Amino acid sequence: MRMIPLSWSHALATGAALVTLVSCSTPGDKELFHVVNETGETLTLRWKTNPVPLATLTPGGGTSVGVHPSRCTNPDHQIVLSASSEANNNYEYGPGVCPGAMWKIRDR
Repeated sequence: MRMIPLSWSHALATGAALVTLVSCSTPGDKELFHVVNETGETLTLRWKTNPVPLATLTPGGGTSVGVHPSRCTNPDHQIVLSASSEANNNYEYGPGVCPGAMWKIRDR
């Protein structure tokens, strides 16, 4: 296998391009909605209108979900997060899921 030598300027430009791509594609903290499971059960998190799970949250665990600001400013009945356990305990947040906010799911 033959190695092609790179100049420092070429390597630097390539590195800068990679950093730019990564920073543009990763949502910032202000674009995320945070969910923390403070129950004693494992929960499955999903949008109420979509059966596909977003995440599985173990007790004490959490996740962050990317949300568009319109899900906060134009809330309707479909913009609801749902969490459920195998024991059929169900929790809901919304309507209106705002970037930068946090949902702490607690036992009732």
